[in-house]
Formats: sequence, C-alpha cells, structure tokens
Amino acid sequence: MSKKEKILKPKDRILVWRESIELPRQREPPEIESQPSSTRRLSHNSAPDIWAKENLLHFSPEFSDETITLHAGPEASARSFRVRKELFYSVTTCFKATDSEIVVFPADLFKRSIVGFDMFTHWLKHREDPRPYIPLQYSKEPWRSHSAAAWVFARRIHSLEFERYALSHFITNCITCHLSTWKTIEMKIKEKTSLRRFSDHWIAWRCHLAEAGQSEFKDLSAAKLASAVNDDTPDPRILDLDHWYSSCGDDINSTCIHDPVVRENEVNALFSSREPRPEWGYELEMKNQAPQEESTPWPSEKAAVKPPILPPRKATR
Repeated sequence: MSKKEKILKPKDRILVWRESIELPRQREPPEIESQPSSTRRLSHNSAPDIWAKENLLHFSPEFSDETITLHAGPEASARSFRVRKELFYSVTTCFKATDSEIVVFPADLFKRSIVGFDMFTHWLKHREDPRPYIPLQYSKEPWRSHSAAAWVFARRIHSLEFERYALSHFITNCITCHLSTWKTIEMKIKEKTSLRRFSDHWIAWRCHLAEAGQSEFKDLSAAKLASAVNDDTPDPRILDLDHWYSSCGDDINSTCIHDPVVRENEVNALFSSREPRPEWGYELEMKNQAPQEESTPWPSEKAAVKPPILPPRKATR
C-alpha cells in the first residue's frame, strides 16, 4: 500500500460500506391519496387533519378493481377519496349503486365540520373491529374528542359497521367527555338509539355513585333514572356492544347475557351441574365396583371365620 493511500479507520470503513449499498426503493401504494380540491389546505373549523396524507386504500382480492371517488365538504375544505366500489356500497345503504365514478356527499353533512368524513375514510381503509373497553386506555385523537360526531355521521350515511366502531370509541373515552356533549346527546339524539341508550345508562349510573345533588349531570333528564340504580347495577362500559342495539338496553338493571358477569355465572352454573366424567382406568373400575361391594360386603377382620364344609368320608373296610 502506497503512502499516498488513505488508511481508513474502522469507523470510516463502516460509513463507506453503508454509502456503497443502494437500498431498494419502497413501492408506493397503488391507490390515490386523499387530497383537498385546492392546492393549499385550509382549516375547517379546527377539525383534526392528521390523516390528510394517509387516506390510501390497499387493493384487496375480495373486491374488483372498479373504484369510485367520494367527494365531500365545501369548496374551501373539500375532500376527494378513492375507494373500491363494492367496498363502499357494502358498508353504507344511503347511496344507491350506480355506474357513476363519483359520489358527492350532501353538503348538510358538513355544516359544522368535515371531521366525520375523514374518520369514515380512515376506518374504510383499515376496516378495524369495534374497540373493546379496557380501563384507563383511551383512544388517540381525533377519536378521543370526536367519536360522537363520527357516530352521528355514521347514522346519516346509514353505515351500521362504522356506527358500531364509533360507539365503541365513545364508550372507551366517555369519562373524558365534557358536560356539553351529554347535553347535546340528550337534546338531539333520538331515544332507543345505541348512543342515547348508553348515554342514559351512564348518566344514571354516575348520579348514583355521586353524593345526593353533587353530580354534574343532576340537571339532565336521564338523572331521574338514578333512582332505579342499585349496587348491583353494572358499569355500562363493560356491557357488550350488542346490548345498546337490543331492547334490553332500555333497562338500567337488565340481567341479560350481554353482562359479562351474568354470562360467567351462567357458564359456571352449567358446568357445576354436570357430573364430571371419571377417568379411564383405576378410578372408573373403583366406581363400578363400589355398588357390588355394598351388596356383598367382605367380612371384617374380627368376625369368626367358619371352616369350610368337608365332604363325607367314605367307609373303610
């Protein structure tokens, strides 16, 4: 090696080795990104915009390659989202299936905010199942603050799957909701709907736990239901999601199968009523032998043992 050659130290060799490797380029997703109609994104009533660059859908073999474009929102903050046609029409019954390549959402859906559309398209991309309730584990934004708005949007577009998903997030984060949210639900959400049933149950249960007249919900109509709550009334957050879509959701003290405690007790009672099956081998033999021993018991050790009867002797000459 000549004196002019540069001697590389171990650290320098590592850098040179890394620079000499050409990393493979990542393959871009095949779908079209959700973008605003204008080149500059404008605010839309301070709604969360964390998914502006993420609204992409991956191809799935269960759907055909035909796609449509979903368009929503006013011109200043409009959204365009491309999705598979069969996928979209399978999750909503609000729109009739047509040959058109674009679906325009009604403008009255976005009077206050377009966040519901952003949350819907994000769910449409991932198709996640409803979130189970786990204590002290809350959702990330915007689900933590806007799950009720997503539920309303799901009702407006007749998407039951998305409604259940939004309700699961609302239940998870209900302890963090402001009083104004509960007032809005009581004034504007119809009775016997899933969100209204949970809201009434939650308000009544919280009023029961608080001291007399000290609950923040005392001025709401659902606070009157607190008189029906007792110490056995479960925390509404632990009930199955189907409970709020059933008639038993109207009963504050329902003992239906949607309560995991009731369900566990019934399962335990079912198994305790069954006689356990004996194991094959010695235990089975001893069990079958026990009735026979009772009918013909063995003599005790202290009992006198009679000698066996001998046959008569033959006469000898």
